[in-house]
Amino acid sequence: MSEIKKVSVVFKVFRFNPDNDVLPYYKTYELEVTQEDVVLDVLNKIKWEHSGSLSYRRSCRHGICGSCAIKVNGKATLACKDNVLELANIFGEELVLEPQNQKRAYKDMVIDKSDFWDKYDAIKPYLIDDIDENPETGEELPEKEIIDRKRERKMELWQKEYERIRMYLEYLSLEKTE
Repeated sequence: MSEIKKVSVVFKVFRFNPDNDVLPYYKTYELEVTQEDVVLDVLNKIKWEHSGSLSYRRSCRHGICGSCAIKVNGKATLACKDNVLELANIFGEELVLEPQNQKRAYKDMVIDKSDFWDKYDAIKPYLIDDIDENPETGEELPEKEIIDRKRERKMELWQKEYERIRMYLEYLSLEKTE
């Protein structure tokens, strides 16, 4: 059985704690990473082994929810999806990890998203139907049709969630250019 190759990579991590820091700063960590490690694994290693106060968002670990969105060397990315060694091949042996927007950093990688959610709620990026989804026809639907409708509804919800994440990442990239 072959041994997993480890590579040493330097990470400059954006740090800011409003309770203690007047200005944000970067702290350097040198870690051994493997070809299986994604950026979220690195953040976990830093938090668990080096600095328990590191704050960042994480949730699904499947690239769906978008909560782990950060920047690596200025590139917007989902920490749970991008492989560290691939990023090191692109950007070199030093990777800079920072929040999507440094001006809105609450603490470390956690940013204030309230303005985005206010705008998102205001624009209603979906169609609003006047059609009754469950009309009273007096007929009972076959069980297979009920299951199919539930499955279709779940797919619609996943597609809406994916679109919401895509819009959020697009909003952040547009905000950077302003």
